Amino acid sequence: MPPHDTADPERTFQERFSDLVKASGLSTREVAKRTGVGRSTVHGWQRGEALPQNDGDLIKVVKQLRAAAAAVGNRDTGGTEAQWTALLTAAKRERDAGSYPARRQPRGPADDAVRAERRARTIAATDRAIEALGGLQHLGAKPDWNRERLIRAGKDPGELDADKQAAVDAWEQSHEEFLQVIKVAILDIGDPELRGRLEEAVQMLELWEGPWQAARQSEGRTRYLTTTEALAAVGAFRRGDPLPERSAGYRSTKEFADIYLETLELNAGY
Repeated sequence: MPPHDTADPERTFQERFSDLVKASGLSTREVAKRTGVGRSTVHGWQRGEALPQNDGDLIKVVKQLRAAAAAVGNRDTGGTEAQWTALLTAAKRERDAGSYPARRQPRGPADDAVRAERRARTIAATDRAIEALGGLQHLGAKPDWNRERLIRAGKDPGELDADKQAAVDAWEQSHEEFLQVIKVAILDIGDPELRGRLEEAVQMLELWEGPWQAARQSEGRTRYLTTTEALAAVGAFRRGDPLPERSAGYRSTKEFADIYLETLELNAGY
């Protein structure tokens, strides 16, 4: 495969990134293991379903792909790290221009009013997200967690009595209601990077069985790591700071969840 001109305006970020993955010979799972960036995230970049949320994640992945490509004698690396960063910036600019056509026009009072309204909706949505994330963080352990552990160990814990079953039902209802608040709040958040972080958090909270099966990590631990990361991201956004890097504990948890999701997709025939 001959190397491409990184400056070629006709080739999208997705096309160039997909070519780099192919040139490396690595699977998305191998990339995820080497970088700590989730398999589903890398897969989304390759398919054009999303853009990297920050330069740091992109550069970690590009370094590994470039090294792997060089190791097999393939020079199709799509440009330097600085060129990849510039390419991501241009791709985000183009995406945002398509999402918000008013940005293409000179600013005026009407545009300022629209931006102010969007900002107000976003802040109100982050208020709701913070409240729901806090509620999830302090929800407490699943009332039937010990019973689930016994079942997964191949033991028969017996049936729950009426009071314990009612407690489980109430816990699950509260959990689902908190998640629903976050899902609705995401619809009003104008910042794509923060939206992506919260969408990732919802997915993680729904896939807690992956970390349990891979590392015997409890639902409560997965929930704590996920809500802590999401709250840190929302807080940074509201302060006007860059969204923080994900912690090592969260990255490994996400990797387990990604593998679990891949297994579900394979079993479903996707």
